[in-house]
Amino acid sequence: MSVFTSLEKPIIQTFLDQMGLGTLLRYEGAAHGIENSNYFITTQEANNQQGHFVLTLFEQLNATEIPFYIELLESLQKAGLPVPAARHDQRGHTLFTLAKKPCILVPRFKGHHVEQSNVQQCQQIGQTLARIHLATQPLTTTKINDRGLDWMHSMQAPLSPFLSAAENAMLTEELLFYQQEIPKLNLPQGIIHSDLFRDNALFENDQISGVIDFYNACTDFFLYDLAVTVNDWCIEADGTLATQRLKALISAYHLERPLSRQEQQAWPMLIRLAATRFWLSRLESWHLENPNLEAISSGTKKADRKEQNVGKDKIQIITVKNPREFELILKDRIDHAVSIEDFL
Repeated sequence: MSVFTSLEKPIIQTFLDQMGLGTLLRYEGAAHGIENSNYFITTQEANNQQGHFVLTLFEQLNATEIPFYIELLESLQKAGLPVPAARHDQRGHTLFTLAKKPCILVPRFKGHHVEQSNVQQCQQIGQTLARIHLATQPLTTTKINDRGLDWMHSMQAPLSPFLSAAENAMLTEELLFYQQEIPKLNLPQGIIHSDLFRDNALFENDQISGVIDFYNACTDFFLYDLAVTVNDWCIEADGTLATQRLKALISAYHLERPLSRQEQQAWPMLIRLAATRFWLSRLESWHLENPNLEAISSGTKKADRKEQNVGKDKIQIITVKNPREFELILKDRIDHAVSIEDFL
């Protein structure tokens, strides 16, 4: 569940004055955010040119955690990648406070989110993801993956009552498999995006214009990040892999950062691990964070639910994505192991 913090126009204008960004023309809250409050802001500067920004108020991260993400995005921007690095004020500061929440201001990129990906878009995503990985390799900072294997194990007991016997058995088998095999892996790693779904990329005329929302970034296998991305960009409605889009994404990635033999061998397991992680996080949101929502009936796919309760100071927004989608993806990855060599 996200909590949307409401800001009045004078507060935003005072903030813009501090940033030296002119007059506030328009602002609107972006209700699609899950973890943060986002405002789309349009300004007019003294030369009559308009500026377009996103003001992000952090609802879950505290001020000591945010510099990691600011530094990461600055590094990626310097590497020529289309990411929203934070704006500096006239004193060089990038982290501020509004409504008692830490906040940053970033440029708003042109473009739109992709509803249904195509081959050209997948090719660009694969290339861009590889370049992100290459750019993070020299970085010495690290961050633990909060949704790693330990977290997955911690979810089993609280979610067990909401799962069928078959689903519980599948989860138990998967977690045991990962516990035995993941520690044996010695794969290239670094800071990854870990959530590069279609709603975290922007395209303009089929050309990638931005990669956003790095607030799940952490240190993990690059191959895992590739698997997370494939499981959203390269799937059919029934969870199976779309081979043409998969080949476009994987081959474009491989041209930028060649996958080692060890990575190619680990692919079937990592793509299952990625599916399990998002199945569990969606189950957590559906059953544990929002227990008043209806349970998913066996074999029934319910639409995402959004509810708004408008209060004096905040708009509370519940955004719950359907766990059934990733249950289908996981089952397919278990039943139909795909060799990555066929797509390089």
